Amino acid sequence: MGLLMVFVRVLFLILVMLQMGTNAKIQQKVFDVTRYGAIADGRTNNTKAFERAWSDACKWNGKRTLKAPSNPSVMTSDQWISFQYVNRLAVNGGGSFDGQGASSWKNVIKNSSNFLPIQRENISPTRQPPHRWYLRISRSSIGTGGDCIAILSGSSNIDVSEVFCGPGHGISIGSLRKYAYEKNVWGFSVKNCTFRDTTNGLRIKTYRSSASSVSGINYQNIHMDNVQNPIIIDQQYCPYPPCVMFPSLVQIKDVTYSNIWGTSSTKVAVTFRCSERFPCKNIMLNDINLVHHGPGGSATSQCSYVNGASSGRQMPPSCL
Repeated sequence: MGLLMVFVRVLFLILVMLQMGTNAKIQQKVFDVTRYGAIADGRTNNTKAFERAWSDACKWNGKRTLKAPSNPSVMTSDQWISFQYVNRLAVNGGGSFDGQGASSWKNVIKNSSNFLPIQRENISPTRQPPHRWYLRISRSSIGTGGDCIAILSGSSNIDVSEVFCGPGHGISIGSLRKYAYEKNVWGFSVKNCTFRDTTNGLRIKTYRSSASSVSGINYQNIHMDNVQNPIIIDQQYCPYPPCVMFPSLVQIKDVTYSNIWGTSSTKVAVTFRCSERFPCKNIMLNDINLVHHGPGGSATSQCSYVNGASSGRQMPPSCL
């Protein structure tokens, strides 16, 4: 397999739009991988075509915008961009991803589609020395109608830093265990990030399904600006009611929240709604300062089936 042997049947539809602004006009240039010889048959190795397209695109002195097709009917998959079996992939520099959501949703919040539903088996090498980050997401601004970043089944050793999230649903682990084959999640760090006008901030959400675990999670130096649920673990996740509420079989443990501050748009700023059968373990709150500006009084916290401890300033008062 070549370095960029990806889901070509999806990616051949993507146009790389490079824009360079001047006071007089905007210059545009299109790099279409099919013009470089890419064939979308699911079998052809299109490595060279993608390499040539990206090489020419990177030489263009302008702002880079990666656009999805404006007509959703031409998509052959529910995934817009999907990399598989790729080692040492780096995406950096200026530019943006534009999902052109207005063509798909009448009430779209932003044009961008969700940023990278991340799965370890699709992104990370399987053999690495321990304690190394397999994937880093940094210095990005992400605004979507859904999760800014979604960490899914089997993900591990992922580092997120200096990300601005909003509007959207925040940074989520999950939802997990909707399907029986899903795997454990461990080693996830979120640092030096800002959330603005999001429905959630730092969220872990699980269905019931079969047993698995979430562990080794670290949230540090996070600013919340008018966020509905700044800190939330929800093991009764039910996006499409009515739902049968059995205790979740997912074990959540070793999660640390340090120096989280800002404003909550709802009174309950910290929610730990864990599983009766597998209570959350070793949940740590260090220096939390979340205030509520609005009717209903000061911010509060709610805990169910959770074990842990708190230290430093605790606003709202800790329920651990």
